[in-house]
Amino acid sequence: MTLLIIVTIIVIVTIILRHFAFKYSLIKKENKRVLESLEDETVYVEGLGKVSFEDLQEIVNEVPDENQQISSNNIFSDGLMEFDGEFLIKDVPLSEERRQSIDDAFLYLQELFGKDLIVQKQMRTIDDLSFRTKIKANSDIVSIAHSIAQIMDINPAEIEIDFFSENEWDGAAGLYHGKDEFGKYKVTLLDNIYTDLEILIATIAHEFAHIKLLGEERIEENSEELTDMLPLFYGFGIFNSNAVFKLSSNHLELSWKTSKLGYLSQADWGYLFALYIHLSKDKEPKWLIYLNKTIAKDCELACEFILANPDKVLQKLGE
Repeated sequence: MTLLIIVTIIVIVTIILRHFAFKYSLIKKENKRVLESLEDETVYVEGLGKVSFEDLQEIVNEVPDENQQISSNNIFSDGLMEFDGEFLIKDVPLSEERRQSIDDAFLYLQELFGKDLIVQKQMRTIDDLSFRTKIKANSDIVSIAHSIAQIMDINPAEIEIDFFSENEWDGAAGLYHGKDEFGKYKVTLLDNIYTDLEILIATIAHEFAHIKLLGEERIEENSEELTDMLPLFYGFGIFNSNAVFKLSSNHLELSWKTSKLGYLSQADWGYLFALYIHLSKDKEPKWLIYLNKTIAKDCELACEFILANPDKVLQKLGE
């Protein structure tokens, strides 16, 4: 009997040790992956793929051919991806330069769409009645897309929705193609995107933001910074912020074809939601429970900053 107990204890201890050894192995692999990503001195450039920082500098400084058309975006005075300076809000990786750049973009969208848009459009969540649909076919996705179009003040009859396989556009979940030969805005979606409703809604809202900005000719050149932000104004910020976090936590590329790595971090989204609350009537919104916990915490800290510094928020440079 004693021998049986000893053997049982040995088996249990062995199983426990193997379990912890396996977890330790996974942690080592994850730490190695993170270190490798930090040491990666390349950046993704649309149309070029991965480019080293050194080569990127040469590309930026290269004298263009006189016949080559160059696209530029001078909306953001300091650049939305500016990280220089000390963190502005405790525990939130947001510098003053970056905050001002986000403010500039936010104010510009207000100029394009009106200051009352955020107040007029309610924040949407996954429990919204418009999205309580069991997706069994592409026609169900089109139905959801039409609901999103109406919320974003787009006539569904003016949109042509089509689908593509993953092999056709590697890494993309949705694409905006401009107007087709019939004058309709053409948007294509990944044919198996329905497996995650939150990412589906985020992708559609993002592609429809292209319609609002480029298709309706509010801007002449594509700006992914503005396109990433605009769904928040129409009440889809929860979907788009959660989708970005979800994709990054799974080590996948961002859904949008035109922005492989994304332009808005978790800290950016936290500050943007704080701006949203600052402008809205509801200062303790119930929809916060639908946000990713990290983004919600950053939002809470950013709200405290805005309350303490109202004179610094949403002020144009020079004012």
